[in-house]
Amino acid sequence: MKKFSERIGKRFEHRINEVMEKFKDETVLGAFGSANFFGQESLGLGQVRGNGVLVLTEKELYFEMWSPKKYYTFR
Repeated sequence: MKKFSERIGKRFEHRINEVMEKFKDETVLGAFGSANFFGQESLGLGQVRGNGVLVLTEKELYFEMWSPKKYYTFR
């Protein structure tokens, strides 16, 4: 049986790739595929509370939740 972290990794791998595709033409200074954001209350079972992708470019700090598809950007 696969470890819990391996199952989660495969499940959200496509979300990480979707987000990184948005930055293909920019200089990415840093990126984390499993970042935590604590500024969001849980919306129930369909949401993985506060988890998502964090990307830092020369122009912005971008965070997109794994589920639901919600993003925050700071410029």
